[in-house]
Amino acid sequence: MMFSEFLNTPARLLTFAMVAASLIGVGTAPALADENSCPLDTGIVINGSREAWGIGFVRSDLDLDAATRGPAPVSIPAGQYDITLASYDRHTAGDQDQPNEAWFIEARNGDTLVFTSNAISDLPQNQRTLTETVNVNVALPDITSITAKHAAYPDGSNPNSVSPICVSFVVSSVLVETPVGLVDPATGIWYLRDADGLQTQFYYGNPGDTPFMGDWDCDGTETPGLYRQSDGFAYLRNSNTQGNADVRFFFGNPGDVPLAGDFNDDGCDTLSIYRPSQQRFYIINELGSDDAGLGVAEYSFLFGNPGDKPVVGDWDGDGIDEIGLHRESTGFFYFRNTLDTGNASDQFFFGNPGDRFVAGDWGVVDGIDTPAVFRPANTTFYFRHTNTQGNADAQIVWGQGWWLPVAGEFSLS
Repeated sequence: MMFSEFLNTPARLLTFAMVAASLIGVGTAPALADENSCPLDTGIVINGSREAWGIGFVRSDLDLDAATRGPAPVSIPAGQYDITLASYDRHTAGDQDQPNEAWFIEARNGDTLVFTSNAISDLPQNQRTLTETVNVNVALPDITSITAKHAAYPDGSNPNSVSPICVSFVVSSVLVETPVGLVDPATGIWYLRDADGLQTQFYYGNPGDTPFMGDWDCDGTETPGLYRQSDGFAYLRNSNTQGNADVRFFFGNPGDVPLAGDFNDDGCDTLSIYRPSQQRFYIINELGSDDAGLGVAEYSFLFGNPGDKPVVGDWDGDGIDEIGLHRESTGFFYFRNTLDTGNASDQFFFGNPGDRFVAGDWGVVDGIDTPAVFRPANTTFYFRHTNTQGNADAQIVWGQGWWLPVAGEFSLS
């Protein structure tokens, strides 16, 4: 089924009477109460414990089997979803003190883990049920099974028992643009997806080259660039296809980090560099050619601390790309709205240590670039739609942990 067709499909309910034993376990259940029935009735609903309440709880203080329910077979087509979880526990006044009654789901395609949800919040002591949307605008591949897991496992100090009643996958009402790519540095294969979800792949470059994207011929399409840090050579291509470089030149010193952007609002991207040894940016508004050197930078300025990772974006929507830095030691993102030395124009927390930063106009605030990170640990892109602190507004599960992220307008259609 095509995703466009799925958008027009009526909401469907998937129940699991046939797999209740695998999802819930075996035991003697007390009578059903209305309050522990699944409250979710929109989208694709996986009903975990409605058929046999009382034996579907998970707890954090024993072994993994006690902390897990599933896997249960499902058939969820690839698409962009909001994910909601519902919890239950039979609280009575003063009979329990369980501070972390929370759980999450793992989703698989075959044997491959493709998605881990955020955890639902702790169930308050004064209520028996909780329903919470834990992820929004998540782009998922096909899912064939899900597993419920306790969020506090292995916490042996308290059972924290809670029942995962059900899960819903509802097609996102706002489909965000996510024009990002991933490059396998071991093979030189580029994987690109545009704002419409179209994808392509091709070979370009040598193992170890640093990838980036830019509009080198001013046609509105961003295409591959490679920077060979061993010798400072840049190799640029004017189409998103396999082939030789269309433009070759050298700029910078070994170990410099490439930065691509339109630094003068002329509609063309150029290659600049960041020198980590000095925390200095070198900005230039022209490209080299014919394997020759590029010349002296037009702007040279200091910004940031040792270890910061640079990124380029138009943070204020004025048509000119500026620079930003991600400080992995703290998770803070710093950016300036002018190409000169000074304190950050703004800063906010986004991302974790080890995340790989990119920026782009994700189609929510047109003309303004905002950050995204690729998290190798779970092969997930997290997108922020404003230059403010907060949780990710959208995410995509894609790729392999050793791949390197790029972003741009790829014009694949």
